[in-house]
Amino acid sequence: MSRQYLEALNSTQVLSVLDDSVEYTVHSLVPPLVMESVLFGIITIAAVLGLYTLWDASRAGRIPFPRVIGFGLLATYAIFVIHWALEQTSAYNAQAEQALGLLDLLNKHTPTNTTEWTHTFARVTGTARNLPPLVTESALFGTATIMFVGTLCAAWTHAGWSHTQSSLILGAVCLMYTLSTAHWGVNLGVFSRSQSDESQANFALLGLLSANIWFSDTIVLWRMCIVWEKRRTVLILSAALLCSTTILSAVNLAQVIQITHNISTDPSSSLSQELTRDPQKELMFGYHRIGIVTVLISSLVSNVTATSMIAYKTWRHRRRVLAYMHNGSNRTRVERILALMVESGALYAVICTTHIICALLPLSSYDPLDAIVRTGALPSLKAVDHFDAAMPQLMSIYPMMIITLVALDRAHVARHAKSSSSGSGSGRPVPLSVVIDVERNTRGYTEEVRLDRTVSRSTSDRKTPTVGQGDVEGEEFELSQGTSRKSEGVV
Repeated sequence: MSRQYLEALNSTQVLSVLDDSVEYTVHSLVPPLVMESVLFGIITIAAVLGLYTLWDASRAGRIPFPRVIGFGLLATYAIFVIHWALEQTSAYNAQAEQALGLLDLLNKHTPTNTTEWTHTFARVTGTARNLPPLVTESALFGTATIMFVGTLCAAWTHAGWSHTQSSLILGAVCLMYTLSTAHWGVNLGVFSRSQSDESQANFALLGLLSANIWFSDTIVLWRMCIVWEKRRTVLILSAALLCSTTILSAVNLAQVIQITHNISTDPSSSLSQELTRDPQKELMFGYHRIGIVTVLISSLVSNVTATSMIAYKTWRHRRRVLAYMHNGSNRTRVERILALMVESGALYAVICTTHIICALLPLSSYDPLDAIVRTGALPSLKAVDHFDAAMPQLMSIYPMMIITLVALDRAHVARHAKSSSSGSGSGRPVPLSVVIDVERNTRGYTEEVRLDRTVSRSTSDRKTPTVGQGDVEGEEFELSQGTSRKSEGVV
């Protein structure tokens, strides 16, 4: 659709052409792009896992020509990414041409049908504003999907389904993935304008995001309670933080409902006009700079608190181990899992902080019509628009990523132990292990550390040391089912 072609048309014909162009973009260009974005998320994680498996297998000599296979995987992935980028460019170019058509209409014609003009303008600017965040969320949804499959495989292979706490954490993860899927589906409906009432769609988006925040905080705080052996002070702190998030979410939802009712009764109000000019002040932020941001701040406080408490526990555990081991360079398996919790919590805190900062930055005047007139193109999106779409997916990925990485670590340790056993026979010494006995008394906890020196054991009698509840039970679906509370083994 060139400008020369539009110049030969009258205003009614230009509007008709633009409307058909938007329909073509929404129903022909965007669906393949969205599906390819989902595949991008899936293939990216699959490529990372494939390269890790290839590297691990090449060290053991189980796969011939690992470099050739790795190069082939990377080349295939690069071709897919290039094709995905070209698909995005095609869709964005179509939207830019639609913006130029609006500019030509404003400069050379006076629209005779105000209703049709308003509808076309809303369609052009709406699809342009919603497509990039939708692509971002679709890619993350693909990542969440493959992580969810990995979580189910880890639960089925290592944890079973009978243990109560394992079932609870697995149920929470499944529900979070369901909520993130629903959020993605609602965004798809909003983009295609299939929703008859966009206020209902916005309510759904806000409710789904709030629910995902609540479940994410629940899992993080539950992990802290498990690591700290459910001490009363830790339980009280967790309950207070979770109540804070719950109350803020409920207040924000109630406020949004009230404001929406006021706008529906008075469409000509100043607030309604302000929302028309500035899409950032949507239901997702309660029509002001506080809104859901207060809930995100509460979630950030919960995550930072839990991460700090787990980091302190990791530091204490490391000191105990180093006090009784001559060689402290190798990290135990418990330490690796605790460090994974801390590192993932810190990464989530950085993402959440960035989202809050972007949301609290002074909102510049956002007027799509003015931008088209001045620049001849649609206005660029702000980072907060992508964060709004990405956060529900990131919150569901967060716990599933930890479970998947722990399962990979277990598989790596098991393969290494199996290869070592087969290579040295039945008399191979078992490495030094540390067993910490924890007994309760009236003053708190006393710890007795016992060293089990190297012993010879047949491969048929060898058993994997049990990981106790005090350190990693929360992250491995409590794989140490039935383990005594008095001991914890460190691999």
